[in-house]
Amino acid sequence: IPVALLIAGSLLFFMISNLWLDDKVTIGAKVAGSLWGIFFFYSERLKSPYKHIAPLAVVFILSFTVVYAPWSSMWQTTKGIEAHNNQELELAEGFYHAALELDGMNGVATENIRRIKVYKLSLLAFDAHENGRFSEARRYYLKILALGRNNRWVLENLKELP
Repeated sequence: IPVALLIAGSLLFFMISNLWLDDKVTIGAKVAGSLWGIFFFYSERLKSPYKHIAPLAVVFILSFTVVYAPWSSMWQTTKGIEAHNNQELELAEGFYHAALELDGMNGVATENIRRIKVYKLSLLAFDAHENGRFSEARRYYLKILALGRNNRWVLENLKELP
């Protein structure tokens, strides 16, 4: 029973820390680490025959962390999303491009690069439109439409051009 209370208490602590402290480590990783720690503590203490699986456990744990390692596409995408959320668009775009170099089929990175391009072109189009450079604005609007999807804002502004 003390082990169950320790696990439940750890889980509760991790959930609270994620909510209040904006922790970047997932609850699953913390719980898995806690469970492995408890397992190894008791296997050593009780002279369990399972203590010899420690090297295998390390390989097992590392195999899961490889997915979010700095050399993985998922890691680069995650860092890109973080930078994107902080409005660091150049940095985010660099992370997304790094993710695509590792995995050319990464749909999240591809879509977010497209969104950054649309945003940048939108700023240029708006500036050109507001300052009377209508042919320039039209070129930007058409570039945005070429990136895919019907953009209602672009279609409305194209109608307003002379």
